[in-house]
Amino acid sequence: MILKVRDEQDFNISMNLNINYELEYIELTVNVWNKKAHTQQTKTFTASRFSEALAYYRQQETFLFGAGEQA
Repeated sequence: MILKVRDEQDFNISMNLNINYELEYIELTVNVWNKKAHTQQTKTFTASRFSEALAYYRQQETFLFGAGEQA
């Protein structure tokens, strides 16, 4: 499930919630896609580290898009 996403011409950043009922775990992933370089970077967090995942998302968003208006 997508929790947050920001998609612009050169980059896409998203925060996703992954739930696996069979293995009984919940995790968050933050994905950064550099469209020009055709690369992706994913960082995974346990559900208990939600605030860290959100801080990482915001850090990457500021790095990629600047400190201006954030979606």
